[in-house]
Amino acid sequence: RCSSAFIGGPHERVDVRVKLLDWTRVEEVPGTDGQVVRKVLREAMDQYERPSDDALCTIKYTVRMRGDNTSGMEGLDADLAGEVVQTSGDEPSSFTQGDESILPCIDAAVREMKRGERALICATSAWAYGAPGGGGMPRNMSASQSASSGVVVELELTDFKKAKDVWEMSAAERAASQLRKKQQGNAAFARRQYEKAIRLYEASNTCLLYTSDAADEEDS
Repeated sequence: RCSSAFIGGPHERVDVRVKLLDWTRVEEVPGTDGQVVRKVLREAMDQYERPSDDALCTIKYTVRMRGDNTSGMEGLDADLAGEVVQTSGDEPSSFTQGDESILPCIDAAVREMKRGERALICATSAWAYGAPGGGGMPRNMSASQSASSGVVVELELTDFKKAKDVWEMSAAERAASQLRKKQQGNAAFARRQYEKAIRLYEASNTCLLYTSDAADEEDS
């Protein structure tokens, strides 16, 4: 029921019946300052688990360049009809979460996905080929194009295997993980991805503290 203040015209009041037939979840990917946005195309089979740091993730993906450098969902029809610049092909591709071997926007989005989920990812160049490393810039792409064009990614997380928790690691594995997280944090900080850097530094400190506690227990 709407009053005249909301409908205009000569009517004092109208009754409107609305039925929601469907809806699609669109949300910012955490830690990207709104520069990576995902639209869920198919909900996950597993409603609980997500990939952890260092998880081995298996994905299918197709990357297309956008006509502008935004993360908004406007103009997607034209973007999805564009040329494919990178793809996993017919077979799924695997990468280790956080190892920077894949586009930063894919790495960030996969952290929020569940097994079997399909999503459409829109990202600015800073989280695509314009980022340092760029996840393997295609040979036919110019430096100016990579720095000024966003991407749209069709992404599916087909499977993943979680990495060991800190308490499951040997002393050597904890030391290696601590150093790796610190280096990844430094790289994220250099790219001004501060939320990601903080998360990685905290993970590095957790390994360090756990190692110190284990050493204290052995001494006692």
